[in-house]
Amino acid sequence: MSKTIAVSVLMMLAWAAVAEDVAYISIVRDHNGKVTEKSVGSLETKIDNPALRVAAVGCLFAQLQDEDVLDPDQPVANYLPGFKSLTLREAMTDPAGPYFVTDIVEPCIEKITGKKVDDLLSERFWKPLGLPAHNSPTPNSQLPNSPTIHDVYVFFKMLADNGVAEDGTRVLSPNAVKQLRRRQVPMTVDRLLSYGMKPREDGRFIGLDSSPELDAVANPDTGECAVWWCPQPGTRNPELITPKSQLSTLKDQVWKSSRPVRAGVFAGVGSMGLSSTELIRYVARSPELDLTLVDGEDIRNGALNGLDLLVVPGGSAWVIVGDFGPEGIENLKAFLRRGGSFIGICAGCVLLLDDEYRIASGASLVPYSRYGAYSGDAMTSMRLTGEGAKALGMEKGEFDVWYSGGPIMFRRNEAHPDAKIETWGLYGRNVTNEGWGAHMDGNVSCIGGMFGKGRIAATACHPEFRHSADALVKGLFRYATGHEVTFPEPKVNPGAKKVYYYSWPVAGKECARFLTEMDADPDIDVHTDERDEMCGGALDAFDALVIPDGADWQLSYEMFPPEVNEAIAAYAAKGGKVYSWGASVRHLPKGGIACRSAYDVYARLKAER
Repeated sequence: MSKTIAVSVLMMLAWAAVAEDVAYISIVRDHNGKVTEKSVGSLETKIDNPALRVAAVGCLFAQLQDEDVLDPDQPVANYLPGFKSLTLREAMTDPAGPYFVTDIVEPCIEKITGKKVDDLLSERFWKPLGLPAHNSPTPNSQLPNSPTIHDVYVFFKMLADNGVAEDGTRVLSPNAVKQLRRRQVPMTVDRLLSYGMKPREDGRFIGLDSSPELDAVANPDTGECAVWWCPQPGTRNPELITPKSQLSTLKDQVWKSSRPVRAGVFAGVGSMGLSSTELIRYVARSPELDLTLVDGEDIRNGALNGLDLLVVPGGSAWVIVGDFGPEGIENLKAFLRRGGSFIGICAGCVLLLDDEYRIASGASLVPYSRYGAYSGDAMTSMRLTGEGAKALGMEKGEFDVWYSGGPIMFRRNEAHPDAKIETWGLYGRNVTNEGWGAHMDGNVSCIGGMFGKGRIAATACHPEFRHSADALVKGLFRYATGHEVTFPEPKVNPGAKKVYYYSWPVAGKECARFLTEMDADPDIDVHTDERDEMCGGALDAFDALVIPDGADWQLSYEMFPPEVNEAIAAYAAKGGKVYSWGASVRHLPKGGIACRSAYDVYARLKAER
């Protein structure tokens, strides 16, 4: 028996009002072993389109390659005269698609195997899948026995199940499926990249994508698959759908909504404080986001290839850039060019800036620089521009937002070759009467737009702080992901242990993982904040204080001034439990508990409840 197919139900309710002969989605979801099908339109609608047969020939090609029957790098001229410089692989990936497959690839396969391609497809695909034979187009280009929406779906369900039919019959070998997910030729605009289909997201999906009106995708890792069909506008309601634009937009929205956005949060050297902890908590809590913690080494080693979104929180921009390194910066640019998204907060915003003016840390991804920055913390305000309000899905106007040393920006006159970035927000008021704090009002505080195919949303301020602008956080994620993102509060059981997590010295992915585990534990009520609250007597309301590991460079930033050490010592003297590990243990008070790791701290918190 084949494993059950677990497929997300992808429904666009707006399509329900569209005429049946205009738009369709074919879907299945497994419920306790029962497969049900849902659609907008009829699953039996005929598709006068050769894409399914082209895909089947591509699968046949991959299977014959795996069986060592066919060598894709052999010249076509070995089988057909007149094609001196063309290989079988190049013919199978030519953008001409049906023409090259029918007139070049198929005759070569027939000479290699000694069998008709129609017979091979029936034997290897149509019969095992219970589908009618979809043979070669006739001379007038009409398909005999045109496939239906359901036929395309069944075929892609097999691909989603790693080459296994619903009855357990293996149709394609695992190696053949892997070939379909690989780029067979370099990424250029004039190639299909694989055999009759297009790998998507570096091979995560197998996609049909060979015509503007028909598309299908399969994910062999998860079993997900879906089919979209939008015929050319005809006599009935032709204005409702424009295949090349609206279908593309709708299918992208549907597919993105079927799985969480793979969101990486930078937790490497340079990220620190409440900005880092709060953004990690935001992403970890969201059902629409799938959290991955990354550092500079991960980014240099290609971790961005597995992400849809990178979030870089506040901290020290020059240290973050150093952790990225030149290779990491180039990987970030490539990630954005191919469609990745980026959210930058404070230091994460500085990371993007042009480095010609006053700054040596920026990566020059946007045509903006900074005048300078005020070194203190204060509440300021932000005035959204019309462009910013529209992009962020917010009302145009002014609102309070926390400021903590972020850049005071200005736009440079020079155009940027990759970036189409706009000013989204301006500082609404100064925070002091002297220094840079007196020169904020009217200067740029929020920017965003496109970089290549990717999206950038960045702000110099800190909307993620609890006392700041939550609506702006949602707006940044809304723009970067293309849909609504929610951040529900975690469940906390009655009597849960109240833990104060001193967020200022936090360093590295271990600290971040520890925080997310505590945050998700209903028996622990974790509170994150910085030293001002700690020094104000807030510790007395908590059962335990956790001082996370801190890199030496962070500890040298006076994360533990005398007033903080005094507050911690006073708390411990009253019997409060203080835990730490790593570099921060040097700041434990008398009676403090030095632990081996973050997970040692977690185990002690759980045991002492």
